[in-house]
Amino acid sequence: MKKRSGVLKYLLYIFVLLLIAGCGQAIESNAGETGIFHPGTYKEKTEGYKGPIKVSVTVDENTIKEVNIIEHRETEAITDDALEQIPHAIVERQSISVDTVAGATYTSRAIIGAVKEALLAAGASLDDITKSVDNEY
Repeated sequence: MKKRSGVLKYLLYIFVLLLIAGCGQAIESNAGETGIFHPGTYKEKTEGYKGPIKVSVTVDENTIKEVNIIEHRETEAITDDALEQIPHAIVERQSISVDTVAGATYTSRAIIGAVKEALLAAGASLDDITKSVDNEY
């Protein structure tokens, strides 16, 4: 009798585990069905040299349409080039694989990081947004 009740407990345990596993919600991205991204505007922030850098990234199904810096506390005279060039380069190259700006490396990396998070939130895979490109500037 003890052997039989042990087997029943084991089977009940397996049944409960399968039941719980079956109730889980599958997480899927529909981005791949219609394109790289879920169209829209996404906002993200990362820590810059002097505080958070917030970006706004607008995408359609397959294209990074616009990248804007919406808030920062960086020293503008030092980081102006990064604040202008990095968003432009990302849109132009359709990739976050862009060069950093000399003298503003930390700020450049923060902008790229925030854009990366926004594009991932838009449904892109890391492979989609890190295409290798020739960086000339």
